Amino acid sequence: MKNSSLALNPTKTCPKPIKKLREKYADRVNSKGVLLEDTLFSSPSVAAGFATYASANGLIMWTNDTGKTLKDMKSE
Repeated sequence: MKNSSLALNPTKTCPKPIKKLREKYADRVNSKGVLLEDTLFSSPSVAAGFATYASANGLIMWTNDTGKTLKDMKSE
């Protein structure tokens, strides 16, 4: 989402597809790592990887205001 804070540097194990996405959308991230516009991704994990500049499981990373994970919400 717009105004989200993103990691500035990739982890050593960051997947190549995530690095390519960060290159593709470089114009949407300012020098402080803030996303300048809403950006849609193909899955929660791709979005999580984009945000963390690492390999990430979006089903457990994304939570609602009460701390419930996306995985928990999907299973209900």
